[in-house]
Amino acid sequence: MWKFGTSADFPFKAGLLGADSASRQADRRAWCAAIGRSLQGFCALARCFRAPAGVLERSPAPPWSACHFRKSRSLARQAASRAKVRKVLMEWAGAPLFTFGVIADIQYADLDDGYNFHATRRRFYRNSLGILRDAIRWWEEEEEQERRPGFILQLGDIIDGFNHRERASESALQTVLAEFANCSAEVHHVWGNHEFYNFSREELFKSALNTWNKGEGGEGGEGSAEDAYVYHFSPAPKFRFVVLDGYDLSILGRDESSMKYRQSLKLIQEHNPNEELNVPAGFSQLEGRFVKFNGGFSQEQLEWLDRVLVSADEKKEKVIIVCHIAVHPFSTRSLCLAWNYDKILSILNSHKSVVCFMTGHNHDGGYYRDEYGVHHLTLEGVIETPPGSNAFGTVYVYEDKMVLRGKGHVPVHPYSTDSLCLAWNYDEILPMLNSHKSVVCFIAGHDHDGGYCRDEYGVHYLTLEGVVETCPGSNAFGTVYVYEDKMILRGMGRTPDRVLIYR
Repeated sequence: MWKFGTSADFPFKAGLLGADSASRQADRRAWCAAIGRSLQGFCALARCFRAPAGVLERSPAPPWSACHFRKSRSLARQAASRAKVRKVLMEWAGAPLFTFGVIADIQYADLDDGYNFHATRRRFYRNSLGILRDAIRWWEEEEEQERRPGFILQLGDIIDGFNHRERASESALQTVLAEFANCSAEVHHVWGNHEFYNFSREELFKSALNTWNKGEGGEGGEGSAEDAYVYHFSPAPKFRFVVLDGYDLSILGRDESSMKYRQSLKLIQEHNPNEELNVPAGFSQLEGRFVKFNGGFSQEQLEWLDRVLVSADEKKEKVIIVCHIAVHPFSTRSLCLAWNYDKILSILNSHKSVVCFMTGHNHDGGYYRDEYGVHHLTLEGVIETPPGSNAFGTVYVYEDKMVLRGKGHVPVHPYSTDSLCLAWNYDEILPMLNSHKSVVCFIAGHDHDGGYCRDEYGVHYLTLEGVVETCPGSNAFGTVYVYEDKMILRGMGRTPDRVLIYR
């Protein structure tokens, strides 16, 4: 679901301007061949940082292509080839300024597999701990020493709400924290709705999930906006991370006598008339965000964020914001969107320092780059990742881009499919499509994981998720609404919502 970067199966190079030397041409060919979903999780967030239009340039055909992987009958040869291009990619990119790990929605519980609130999605409660172990093992052992993460972002929902019912909240939390203790990198914890199913806000502030002391606070040494859980830190010069509290306005975790509880209850009841507030109202898709498991940002928190971003603008810093809940309707399902997303979006878009907003909550994941150049990235959730797969990533940060290397369920964007599922002569049909302004979308199947990218010509490449690999209790289909200037895909189950705007 990415619309930026460079595809191994689509020969374009991002971020290199000016004349090309022979060596630069070779580098560009290697890059084109190296990036691809066949590389088990490489994602180039090339041009992740705001840049002038027109940075994508056509490059020569790669010296070896994804077709080599597709036609090879030897799995060993494929693995060797992938290792080779993976090495080329990292050599081309050079040493990152810093590296960090990301993982979202672990939701561990010592319970048999079950389903979500609506009984539509299968969840693997014990398996999530195994995925966390795999992630830590990868960050500690598989990465080269100089590329190992300096810190980890845990994007919320560390344990499942069922633990509260089983009176196991504290023991479940300690089990997960014991796994994190095996990681040498410091961990920054984000709070999500499942934290508040298990603990009150006061309890969370006193717990190990409060990592405010690892940040720099805000103006005058303040570390929070009233009782919101917010802070910021700088892992390297000219870069700043901001942790936000997406449940500052919420009816979860707050005393019913508090002002913010009453304010939140009034807000949700104005938009959701249902007695069960976890059931969305049916007035419109966007109105569906007013449910109990979502939340919003208080005015105090928004003002605090604005002050932090003003300072970052003045220092010419690049800011990555992390939160459990998404704030752009195109980066997630509306059912997982912050109540007052529109207020925070106006703040983000008024500051050039903001380059990325990273969240969890929507277990399918999502991505959208808005018209201001801000990348809204939703990480796939661990809890709905079946045994045998994974869902975590490592992000390599450079001066002009970030590269996300995903593992398992975390797909590689911006590519519309795995190279193993690509047409043999894709390079012949692409020039034809790009030479005609009438082409707006290319819809396909075949790759059961699904995929999406929008190329620099404005053509949308959409790969639908496969029914055959969809777990019982979930779905994989969609309805497309066609308008004069766009198409809107409303997906069900594994198929995410997407907005496809014509070029």
